[in-house]
Amino acid sequence: MLINITGSFIIGVAWTLLSSFESGSRWTGFIITGVLGGYTTYSSFSLDFVRLTQQGRWIDASVYAGLTTLGAIAACLIGVFITSRILKLLQ
Repeated sequence: MLINITGSFIIGVAWTLLSSFESGSRWTGFIITGVLGGYTTYSSFSLDFVRLTQQGRWIDASVYAGLTTLGAIAACLIGVFITSRILKLLQ
């Protein structure tokens, strides 16, 4: 969960930074999808969820899935917000 949330924050920061440069579009796919996408792969998230359900821990699995999903979205939004504010201050 921590990897997915921190990775989502970093993706928000990277996307905002790369979007602010004209040449950023060249690198956006590579950095966000290639590098950071590899860091935040949800395959381990899926496996953790399946293992919890196989153990009959449905509540734990549901809380884990909800917190991971909402936490990752919130972290990405926070990364975009903070980076946008910093870039505006630097202009």
